[in-house]
Amino acid sequence: ERIREKDVPIASSGINAEYGCVEDPVIQYLARKYRKAPSQIVLKWVIQHGVGVLPKSKSPPHIRENADIFQFSLTVEDMESIDDLNRNTHFTPHPRQLE
Repeated sequence: ERIREKDVPIASSGINAEYGCVEDPVIQYLARKYRKAPSQIVLKWVIQHGVGVLPKSKSPPHIRENADIFQFSLTVEDMESIDDLNRNTHFTPHPRQLE
């Protein structure tokens, strides 16, 4: 919250399916509900939280899929259902571990 108070932009390097979040039953349910790919649901959730995302893909269909997240919004209830999935888990190494 201190970062947001200082108006520092927050960004994520993207969502990677290998970390398992797109396989969660809640994400799978919302993907069916919105008729979107699970990765689109997660990207939309991140963006609706005000975090910039820099998705990476080499596949043209996946690049188009990543861009096709601005025609819908998750409801407050759906956002909260994803928020409740918090497991206090990091899916990538801490920057200090990369040194």
